[in-house]
Amino acid sequence: MLRTSEFQAIERRIGESNILEVAGYPDIGTRQFVKAVARHVPVYMLSDYDPYGIEIFLTYKYGSHAMWNDETLKTSSLRWMGLHGRDIANCNIPNYCQLKMVKEDFLRAKGMMLLPHISAEIAEEIRIMMQHGMKYELESLAHLDPMYLGSVYIPNKIAQEEYVG
Repeated sequence: MLRTSEFQAIERRIGESNILEVAGYPDIGTRQFVKAVARHVPVYMLSDYDPYGIEIFLTYKYGSHAMWNDETLKTSSLRWMGLHGRDIANCNIPNYCQLKMVKEDFLRAKGMMLLPHISAEIAEEIRIMMQHGMKYELESLAHLDPMYLGSVYIPNKIAQEEYVG
């Protein structure tokens, strides 16, 4: 969860920003809102590096399993900014931030690999996650510096166009 001070740091570093914070799987209204916003400005998603974070991204981008054919609920231009597998090493996230994947995580990840619309980039992220058997929360970046997410991570990801989608 982003704190107010992080919002301010993001705005100082990348200029005028619109930030929508959501938690968990999106409802229909939220998906429609994100799609409407994406018609006017680029929309990026930050999530935990775990099967649930990736699945939430896929729900926004391609729709839910139950409503995958409803185009009004898909935000095909959505970009997943991370957390990505390469960020773990590149950002020097401490080992004590690792969370071991459990059986349910592996089952969910394997299920996503079977989705017909999954991109090669997402499949590779899932493969690496399963190979290492570890997951990380977005809050892991705060262990580097409380302002790291807003002052370094997000501006660098946008400037370097380092996102999936």
